[in-house]
Amino acid sequence: MYAMSVKIELMLFAMITLLLGAGIFLVSHQNEQENIRVQALTSQTPRPTLPVVLPRPPQPDPPKVDSSSDKADEVASLRQQLTQLDVDLAGANSVLANANSVLAGELASANSELARRSTTVPASQPAVHASDRWTLPFEGDETSLADVKANPGGFFYEPLVVCGSIRPCDVYQSNFSTWNAQTSYCSLQFVERLPNGTVGCFLLIYAPREMVIPLLKEISKADDRGLALEVRLKILVTERTFVKEKWQDQAELVAWQFLTDDRSAWKDPIIP
Repeated sequence: MYAMSVKIELMLFAMITLLLGAGIFLVSHQNEQENIRVQALTSQTPRPTLPVVLPRPPQPDPPKVDSSSDKADEVASLRQQLTQLDVDLAGANSVLANANSVLAGELASANSELARRSTTVPASQPAVHASDRWTLPFEGDETSLADVKANPGGFFYEPLVVCGSIRPCDVYQSNFSTWNAQTSYCSLQFVERLPNGTVGCFLLIYAPREMVIPLLKEISKADDRGLALEVRLKILVTERTFVKEKWQDQAELVAWQFLTDDRSAWKDPIIP
């Protein structure tokens, strides 16, 4: 009887153990299936969605332009402008013709006055023959610029006397161009006159502006008559008239003389 009871308990224990194992197996299997389903859901790639394209609203037709009318208006406007240009050009030509006529009259009058002045001699002044107009009175102490050009070093700082005509020229060369000479010095173009009345050498002469104010006034008076002023000058060949031991056909002014009214002699020298 006792043995039967023990056997029944063992059978009950075995059945309970079997049921518990089956339950554990079922729960584990369900969890595994749930995990597989979750992984499957999370690993799915979302399908791309297409953008929504709205239909384009209908565009109104552009207004129709009558091109033939516009072209006709443009051609008419261009023709009107050309007509106005022709009128303006005709007016300008008329003004130019009048100006040329006036200038021609003034030029003829000026030439007539110049001819009258060059031929009319005051009663107090003896007449000068045409052959004598280019001759100047020489006193014998003049130096030929040809001799200076041949040996400029031999005349270095030696006062030289030359005769000829002079004009302002506003030219600054060699050493006189390397410093601001034009602010304080005046440049003059001198044309040598030889005793026989012919032209000799050309020379650039420089002088302080304040020094030559009286000379410039006389040059201006002669220039108003269309003439170059005839003078007798005392000049110096200085170191500034040389560049690398070569004379530059230049000199510096020391003094000057003007002709008398009858052109027979020179007035007292002007030494500033």
